[in-house]
Amino acid sequence: LSNGEVEAPASPQLVSDYLNSISGDGIERLNTIENRMDNLESSVNQLPDAISGRLEQWQGEHDERLANELSKIESFLVTANKSEYPSSSPVNGVNGVNGDAYQSRLPL
Repeated sequence: LSNGEVEAPASPQLVSDYLNSISGDGIERLNTIENRMDNLESSVNQLPDAISGRLEQWQGEHDERLANELSKIESFLVTANKSEYPSSSPVNGVNGVNGDAYQSRLPL
């Protein structure tokens, strides 16, 4: 139309008749596409919240795993220290009686 290759409709009635001639199936497809586009827009708008929620969840789980591993390491070191040295010996380089510091006997 804009290039003048096709003439404009002679009357509004012709346009109306043409639009009415479009099958209901075509209109239904357009409605389906429009609904899918609306759903896509909604999903895209929710992405930042979903991503930040997953990151926070992952960080919490990661922190918990690290805390558990640290607890296991501490438990192992305390158990190894108690079994290797009698209770009157310094633990982690500090004399339990008067707080005097000693060289740690824990293996490096």
